[in-house]
Amino acid sequence: MGSFNGHAFAGSVALLVAFWSLRCAIRDFLAAPHAYVARAWHPVPIRGHWTRLAVYILVGGTFAQLVEGLCLGLMSALQRRLDIVQFEHAMIFVVFVIIGLIFCVHDTTSLLPLPPGSLHILWALGFFSEAVLTAFHSISHQGLEPRYHVFQAIAALACFLLALLVAACPSSFLLDVLFSSGVLFQGMWLWTMALSLYGVLQLPGCRNVDYKMVKCATEAEEHVAVAVADLQFITVLVLTALLVLALYARAARSAPRSSIQFILASREPHSSKGSSWEGVAMHVEGGTFMDGGKAVLGEAGGATAAPLTPPVIAPVAAPVAATVASPPAATAGAAAEGDAHHAMLLAHVVGMESESEGLLNVRV
Repeated sequence: MGSFNGHAFAGSVALLVAFWSLRCAIRDFLAAPHAYVARAWHPVPIRGHWTRLAVYILVGGTFAQLVEGLCLGLMSALQRRLDIVQFEHAMIFVVFVIIGLIFCVHDTTSLLPLPPGSLHILWALGFFSEAVLTAFHSISHQGLEPRYHVFQAIAALACFLLALLVAACPSSFLLDVLFSSGVLFQGMWLWTMALSLYGVLQLPGCRNVDYKMVKCATEAEEHVAVAVADLQFITVLVLTALLVLALYARAARSAPRSSIQFILASREPHSSKGSSWEGVAMHVEGGTFMDGGKAVLGEAGGATAAPLTPPVIAPVAAPVAATVASPPAATAGAAAEGDAHHAMLLAHVVGMESESEGLLNVRV
């Protein structure tokens, strides 16, 4: 992997798998947002065994990288210049090869009936091993390359945590999209490493030495190169977010209208346009009155309150006036039943009639 071809190939595999997962996750969510369930991998609409094309790409790509790392490591050992870095590269991919094979066995046979969430835990295991091995792998390098490895390890650690969260909350669309976005970011970052360390984006004054490290001629040029790497990280992060938003916006244009209405209706109340203040309403229901949106419960029932906006104050004022219009009868009935507390609450409402009407008129 310590070359342009190695980073570019691994990045391409991650991009293909992540892009397909994002597209399918967004499609499934917009088709039925109320019944969304995250999937560890998404089938391709092709007949036969090729429906598992995404898994085959994962297994084939990582296995090719595993073989390359082992072969380069063995060749260096035969030449009496053991290059342990190549074996580190191979170990990063061996876990993903095993994960892909488990996906195939789980889907095609009944030999491995794993419970829900187990496949995402396998994803988490793979990205945790990548984060740890990348972090230790960067220690054996000098110069500019460890900076890129730190960002790759951070992305892998984020994917590890998100995979665990998706396993715990499989109905969360946002967590699933964030997880696939993290894999997409890793693919874009591997391509950035390939172009910056071994390709056309390599800064003047910095060069690769025996595919082991990228050195800059002076300390000032190395500081500039590190700053460029930081800017590249932010740029790739923003591009990843914009790409995910573009995919969602494009899919939403052809989504069922009922799904869009369901998504809009599930937004938080305060996110809609209009006034954010809570009106003051007085409502008597089974021995209950509310003041300022806060319910005071009597002994005979409960109450519900909702924030009021100017258009709905007038309809609320009518039941208030109707309720307090006949206080003597209600009070006498309560006294006849011996419910002194209930009578006290109704008397309190009667006493606040003029104040509540004046406040409602002012707010309108």
